[in-house]
Amino acid sequence: MEYITQTCIDILEERFWRSFRGDPMRIAVCHFIQDLSSGGFPLLDAVVDRWLKALRECLASADSNVQQSAISAVTALIGDYFRHQPVEKLTALLNHFLPEVTSNNQQARVGNALALGSMPRFLLTVSLPKVIQQLCTCALITDKTLQWAESRKNALTALSLVCTTVGIAPSSPVKMTDGLIFIYFEISGVDQVTLAGIFRTFIDGFEDYTVDSRGDIGAIVRESAMYSIQVLTNTSQPDLLEADLIRSVLHALEELRSIIPPPPLDISTEKECFDLWMKVIRLDTYRKAVITGLVSSIGSLTESLN
Repeated sequence: MEYITQTCIDILEERFWRSFRGDPMRIAVCHFIQDLSSGGFPLLDAVVDRWLKALRECLASADSNVQQSAISAVTALIGDYFRHQPVEKLTALLNHFLPEVTSNNQQARVGNALALGSMPRFLLTVSLPKVIQQLCTCALITDKTLQWAESRKNALTALSLVCTTVGIAPSSPVKMTDGLIFIYFEISGVDQVTLAGIFRTFIDGFEDYTVDSRGDIGAIVRESAMYSIQVLTNTSQPDLLEADLIRSVLHALEELRSIIPPPPLDISTEKECFDLWMKVIRLDTYRKAVITGLVSSIGSLTESLN
C-alpha cells in the first residue's frame, strides 16, 4: 500500500510531469487518483493534499483531455476524503477553487468552473452564495474576457449542475448547530431570489454572439444557456420561477413558433433558413440577435454564407 501511494508521489516529482509531452502522464495520474479515491484507498492527509495540488494544476491545463480527467479525479478525491471534515477545512478547500473561476487565466477559468459545478453537496453548501456569485461573474462578457467563450459555457453548465446537486427550495435558511468543536451550516437549497438571478444569467447567455477567427464562438455559450434553462426548469417547481421571467420566455417562444414550422426542420443550408430568418427579424424579441447573425455571416470566411 505504501508503494502504491509513493508511485504517484514519485511521478509528481519527476521532470516529465511538467515537460512538453507530459500530458499523457498527467491524464494517467488523474485516472490513478480517481480510481484509488473511488475505491476508498486509505491515504494520509499529507498525501491527499499533495494529490489535490497536482489536480489543481491539471485543471488549468491547455489540454481539454487533461482538464476533463482532472475534474473527474478531483470530484472523486474530495467526495471520498473530505466528506467528514470540519467546516473550517471545507471552507479552506473551497477557497482554493473560487478565485480561479474569475482569474486572469482563461484555462484556469475553464477547468475550475466545471470542477466547481461538479463538487459534492456537502462542499457547495459551505458557501453556496459565493459559489453561485463566482460562476455568474465568470459567465459575464467583459472587455477582457470577450474571447473566452469556453469559460462562459462551462460557467453556465456549472450553474445548472450546482442547482441540480443542491436542489431548489422556496428559501434557504441557514441553521447553526453549536457543537462542542465545530459549527455546521445546513442549507435547504437555492432560494427563489438566487434562482431568478441564475435564470437571468442563462437568458443573458442567449445574447452571446462573439465572433473570432474561428467563427461564431458564442454558439457554444448559447447552446449551454439553452441546455441549462432546460435543466433549471426541470429541477424547479414552476411556482418558484419568477413570473415575469416565465412570461417573457413563453411569449418569445410563442412568437417564434408562429413563424418556424414544427420539426423535422432542415436549416442546414442558406436556401432553407434565410427566408425564415427574414420573417423572424420582424419580431422585436429576436431582431437584434438575427441582425447580429447576419452581420457576422457577411464577414464569414465561407463565400456561400457571405
